[in-house]
Amino acid sequence: MIHSLPRFVFCGLLFLLTMKASAQPSFRLPFINDAPANATVNMPLRVFGFNKVVSMQFVMRWNPSVMSFQSIDGYNLNCLSAANFNTIQALDSGRVRFQWECNSTSMGVTVPDSTPIFRLRLKCIAPDSSNTTVKIQSEPPTYLEVNYVQNGVTKTDTAPNITQGFVAIGYTVSAETPESPVFEDATLAPNPLAGDQIQINFNLKVTSEMQVRIMDANGRQVYVASQHFQAGPQQLSLPAPPGTGTWYLLLETGKQTLTLPFIRI
Repeated sequence: MIHSLPRFVFCGLLFLLTMKASAQPSFRLPFINDAPANATVNMPLRVFGFNKVVSMQFVMRWNPSVMSFQSIDGYNLNCLSAANFNTIQALDSGRVRFQWECNSTSMGVTVPDSTPIFRLRLKCIAPDSSNTTVKIQSEPPTYLEVNYVQNGVTKTDTAPNITQGFVAIGYTVSAETPESPVFEDATLAPNPLAGDQIQINFNLKVTSEMQVRIMDANGRQVYVASQHFQAGPQQLSLPAPPGTGTWYLLLETGKQTLTLPFIRI
């Protein structure tokens, strides 16, 4: 004898199945601890809820003074090739623009959860205790966007769930708190520097004791100072180094280091 499910149970199961089938796309980059200096690390981009996706675009960013662009490979998606990546600014700015659209099917492309769709390869060029996030984000004119088909209608998601990547060189931090402490949105101005002062702006995620250093390309230290900082946006004015050429400003908390290159002319 076949027993039918009560209507409310059937409707509940149908709802759950529909929710699972229509889950929005999400992206995940790896968290890499204790990467050796001068080593090349692999950053595969894995997708989840990638159902009936017809197009997507975004920008991948990292700190180019910490990691150097090597290549992108491992193409693992219909219609995906090197032509979908703009790597012109990958070496000098740590920026790759990505745009993909598949016109071979009007119903979009579906792949299993955790499928790596391509692999970004970066080389560690900063010393031990350095780190960088590897982020997926919007950066005009390339805006973060995923278009997919749901119930016969094309929908646009401009805020998909993203697990950003992180690389720690020569040390280990907790995967649950990869950005604690971390410096965000750090900028130096002016760069190139012609005057007697250089200004740095950054955001500190947690209150911390911090050391500020300026070093030349040979590792010679010309400035060092320690200061206690509260969490939040910060602004510092520092004396310019004594000679022309490439210099490095280092912000160190004891757990993490941010290295910012600049040129004095």
